[in-house]
Amino acid sequence: MMIKLFLVLLAIAQTTWMNESFADSHINVSYPQWPPYFYGKQDKKGFGRDIIEQCLAQMKQDHSFKYMPIARANKTTQMGLIDLNVYSKKKGREEWLHYGSEPLYEVTYNPVTLKSKSIRLSGLKDFDPYRIGHQIGMKYSLEYQDYLNSRRTQKGVDEVRNHESNMRKLLHGRIDVYVSTRSDIEIMAKQLKVSDQIRVHDLEIRKAKYYLTVPKNAKNVKEPKKLLGALDSCLKKMKATGSYCNLAKGYGVPCP
Repeated sequence: MMIKLFLVLLAIAQTTWMNESFADSHINVSYPQWPPYFYGKQDKKGFGRDIIEQCLAQMKQDHSFKYMPIARANKTTQMGLIDLNVYSKKKGREEWLHYGSEPLYEVTYNPVTLKSKSIRLSGLKDFDPYRIGHQIGMKYSLEYQDYLNSRRTQKGVDEVRNHESNMRKLLHGRIDVYVSTRSDIEIMAKQLKVSDQIRVHDLEIRKAKYYLTVPKNAKNVKEPKKLLGALDSCLKKMKATGSYCNLAKGYGVPCP
């Protein structure tokens, strides 16, 4: 009990100290259409955006949210035109990104098929007979990424710009399987009222933690490590006090 109280007080103290550094600069924050973490242009914000907004407000950090599809957000962030974005850790990204140390959330990537087709998937070779959907900009494990590249040479991959297109193509029989985050699949199926028609397989293509990041060439952030340190402190405080889990429950996100 005393250790938990100490961690809460430490997080509060760190956040208070960090508050002094960022009130004079405006930053641009990118967000995609990725329920339940980000809801794109919809009125609902999403778990990730809610957390970021609360932390930036506590830090008195002036900011604007910019909606962008994943592929465009990647390019814009690499150009330094976006100051704060959310990324998992992958080889090569640390060459152009500063990462925070506290995960914003963790997700699993799983295949989805129609129940009516009785498809069994226990490994990548099991995908061979099937037409695969892929959302442009989505990143997976290296093994699955290599597999997708090999299937592209056989014209066995159907590429789209958003998740809903993948789901609708699956429902209409134009593809047999695609991979996305389990939470996103379940929410999309619920929105389209087809939850009883799809099957999310237990096969984990990827499990990843996502962090707040600042590009090394960000135009508006002079001290990225201090900004990320303040955000890390805010996340730790929210997790220690229970506000993180309370918000997570409202979005159906697992509490760590």
